[in-house]
Order: sequence, then structure tokens, then C-alpha cells
Amino acid sequence: MGYPVVEHEVPSQYLHWSPFVFLARTGYNHSMPKLLAPAAELVKRPQSFEEITSRPCYSAPLDYTEHVLREVLTDYHFGKEIPCGLKSCRQPHMHGFLVLTEDGAETNIGQRCGQTHFGDEVFNRARSEYSRRREREELVARAQQIQAATPQIEHQINDLVQRNFGAKWAMRVTMSLQGVIGSGLVESLRTAALRDELAVTVSRRRTEEDIDDILATNRGMSRERAIYEYQVIGRLLPATWLDFDFRERLIVNLLGPIKAFKEMKPDDMPSPRLKAEVKRFDGAEKTVDDAAEATSSALRFLSHENLELLAQWIPAHLKGSGAALRSWMESSQFRTLLQGAPK
Repeated sequence: MGYPVVEHEVPSQYLHWSPFVFLARTGYNHSMPKLLAPAAELVKRPQSFEEITSRPCYSAPLDYTEHVLREVLTDYHFGKEIPCGLKSCRQPHMHGFLVLTEDGAETNIGQRCGQTHFGDEVFNRARSEYSRRREREELVARAQQIQAATPQIEHQINDLVQRNFGAKWAMRVTMSLQGVIGSGLVESLRTAALRDELAVTVSRRRTEEDIDDILATNRGMSRERAIYEYQVIGRLLPATWLDFDFRERLIVNLLGPIKAFKEMKPDDMPSPRLKAEVKRFDGAEKTVDDAAEATSSALRFLSHENLELLAQWIPAHLKGSGAALRSWMESSQFRTLLQGAPK
């Protein structure tokens, strides 16, 4: 374990303090002499109290008045309470920290007793520095994990784009529908799917007797409102693929950037940039799954029963589009589309 090294002349009574203790107790700022104390290696989060007490430098009960807090080595979270390592505390807790003192002793403490016995400023600074280092360590590890998985991610995306009923084919379905019923109706269909307004209704003119009965039991209703009744005859299958931007989400956001990301060196990257890159690719698996489901929704949507409901969903003043849809369902173009993407 390393000890403080002097970069500039510093009063000898401060030499055993780590940088954050030095700053907290003396008020030195970054323009003043610095102490370069190599930080101790972080400890893997323990899964049991025995992992803490079996460490060679572990000491409890420890008299905090004879030690100076240097840094936090790890946090821990147990399912049962364990005693605090400080002699003046010993209160049981389930969540706390393994800490290192300036003379090399280790003990376990809870957050409150750490602040109470070592001081808010010193303890909070040590805890903040630990949080920063732990976050950085986990960020780098996650980035390296993603880099190792990039060949698999690239394969999954390329396969999904090119497969028989994949992303390219789903985009072809959209273009075909736009050519048959028009872009406006396809956009209305996309909106209806987003709002889950997929019920298909038909109107039927009531008999004069039915109209009179309704008006008699609903005083104040106009005759015009009573003329027709509306019946739900079914629900369209969700057109999920219409709202999934395959090119943007698979190619632009993932496949393109991942080629550059796998060549990067996470250890050398600043944390904000590394965090943004990890966030981008952390969701890659879900994005691919969502894209796969979207392409499947396109195939399900093309069932004969569903397209017949779609023809009836089209507003009455656009009946020509409904007729065009029914004609397309019987065409060779439609049969070819159902065979998937061309090889």
C-alpha cells in the first residue's frame, strides 16, 4: 500500500494525510502544494460479513481517536445487521462502508457513525471520492464488456435487417401499403395504433320504429343522432412496425457508431463521454428485440382477416381505397410480398 509522496514542500505534520483529508483540515486549494497519495485499490463489494472480518488489516473494535480516516474501500449491503467496527459505536446496521485509515487499519462503519466520529466534511469527501472511483471502475468494466460483445451485436443487427421477414422487408410493406391506400391513411393507421384506437365499427340505419323508441326513452336527443347505430365488428392488429424507425434506430444509432466504439480505449476516455457511449449501447439488446417484434407485427398485420378489417376501417368517403386494398390482396404483388424479402 502506497504512502503520501510530496510534490512540493508541505509541512511534515501533514505528510501522513491523504489529499482529501489534507484539503479538508487545512483549507489548501488547488493552487497550493499538493500531496500525491496513491489511492488504495477498491475492494469488490463483499457478500458476507466474514469477507470483511477475514481481511488481514481488519480491526474491530477500533478507537477512532487514534486513527485518521484515509479513504473508503467499498460499500456493503447485507440482509442482516452487523456491528459497527468503531469502539465507541458498535451499533448494528445492514448498509455501510469498509474504510482504510492513514496507518493502514481497516474497519467497517455505517454512514452516520462515519460522519459523527470522523467529521461530516472528512467522511463525506472520502465517500464522494469513493463513489466517483467506483462509478468510473464500473463504467470502464461495462464499456469493455460491451466491446467484447460487439461482434454479436453487429451480427444480430445485420441479420435482422437482411433476414427474410426483417427490417428491409417491413419497410417494403409500408411502401406497398402507401401505394395502395395512400400515405394519409397509413399515417392515420400509425396514429391509431399508438393511441390503441383499433376498434373497427360499422354503421347500420335503424328502422323508423327503433328510432321512435330511442327518442321516446332519450328525451332531448335529436332525430339525426338516433338514425344510425354503430357496432364494433373487430379490432385491427397493432401496426407496431409503422412507428419503428428501423434505419435510425438500428443503422444510424447502433451499427454505425459501434464500429468506432469497439476501437476506443475506455481507460483513456473522459467519464462523461464514456457514460454517453455506454448508455447508447446498453440498450442495444432491447432495441434489437423491439425491432424484431416490429417486423413480426408487419407479418401478422398482413393476414387476410386483418386486411379485410382494415378495408372496413377505411372511412366511407374513401371507399375507393378499401376497394383498392381488396384488389391488392388478390394480386401477385401481394403474394410476392408474403414470400418475404428477395434473396
